[in-house]
Amino acid sequence: ITIFNRTELTVTYSMSEQTEIREALAGEGIPYRVRTDGPLPGGRARMGSAGVNARGTVEYIFYVRREDFERALSVIGQSAIR
Repeated sequence: ITIFNRTELTVTYSMSEQTEIREALAGEGIPYRVRTDGPLPGGRARMGSAGVNARGTVEYIFYVRREDFERALSVIGQSAIR
């Protein structure tokens, strides 16, 4: 999967949900990539901050090949909002 042939499938902040998505896609043989965005190690999420919940601060962004998009959506149980 390259930047030229992929599309964003879904985004989650839940570690358990990202695990379920990974298992579902792998179980169906759908290639995917996951990008994580979040605070740097030692940053606010690790050290904490008053009034800020450190859970859910990592964003998991799933990408699949464009030709696998519709099938991947049905595998993870979401509908296209495009």
